[in-house]
Amino acid sequence: MREALAFPHTRDGRAAIIHWMHNRRPLMISASDLAIISSCGAKVLLIGKNEHHGLLSFPGGHAEKNDGNGWQVAVREGSEEIRGITHSTPSYLETLVVDDPRYRGTDDGIMTTFYRAAHESGEPAPGDDADSIHWVARGDLSERLVPWHKPLGDILLAHWPQD
Repeated sequence: MREALAFPHTRDGRAAIIHWMHNRRPLMISASDLAIISSCGAKVLLIGKNEHHGLLSFPGGHAEKNDGNGWQVAVREGSEEIRGITHSTPSYLETLVVDDPRYRGTDDGIMTTFYRAAHESGEPAPGDDADSIHWVARGDLSERLVPWHKPLGDILLAHWPQD
């Protein structure tokens, strides 16, 4: 595998990249997730991915270089993964490390900033990275979430909007 590296083309360059990869400090990758609560306050909008075998997650994802802050990540990711709706300005709930399965067995991890917003208008449709969209009742939230989003569900339940 090391010999197959195409860039750089020198043995010293490949050696430098290999050295850096084996000796770098672990990375904590920044992400944001967004809970969108129904206008009646009884349900939350979640996305389904085929590889999650019927379990659901909050819309969200990795920060990108042009994102200014966690709030902007949440809004961007929410609009990419759920099309056709508008929601209120998100409010901050909490920041926490998530046991994302993509990073298990590595030294790296995910730290997500979690936000909540209220659905204002429109019919949700799946966008990129979402195969389906589901309104889930508050009482069913914990059993419907992928395991690594259960801590986010617990935070949301503790901060669920009151009638």
